[in-house]
Amino acid sequence: SEFLETRPFIKPLVHCLGLLWGNSQYYCTSARMVTLLKEIANQIIIAASTQLDPGSIFQVEPEDMLIKVDKCINLIEFFHSCFHAVRENVASYFRKAELQPKPWTFHPRTVFQHLMDFTERLRLVRSIIA
Repeated sequence: SEFLETRPFIKPLVHCLGLLWGNSQYYCTSARMVTLLKEIANQIIIAASTQLDPGSIFQVEPEDMLIKVDKCINLIEFFHSCFHAVRENVASYFRKAELQPKPWTFHPRTVFQHLMDFTERLRLVRSIIA
C-alpha cells in the first residue's frame, strides 16, 4: 500500500524537476530531462505492478482489486497533470539572470509512451474486473 499513498510526494517531485531544469546548466537539456523523466515513469510502473501483483489480480476480491487499480490510474494521471503544470510554467523556474528560460521542447509521448501503454492495460484490467 506504500505506492498508493505517494500522491502527496508527486507534485513536489515534479516541482523539483522544474527547479533542476531552471538551475542546473547540466540538466537543462532535453536529452537529460527526458532520461530522468523516463526513469521516474519506469519506477512508477514497477511500483504499481508490485502493488497490484499481476499473479493474483484474479484471485483476490474484485472490489479490492478495483480500488487498487483505480488508485494506480489516478496516481499516474496526477503525475501527468503535475508534469503538464510544470511544463507550462517552466520559464518561472529560471531565477538566475544569466540563464535564459528554456521551454521543455520534447514531446510528452517521448517520455510517457511506456507509462501511457501501462495505463491503458490498467484500464483494460479494470474493465474486465468491473
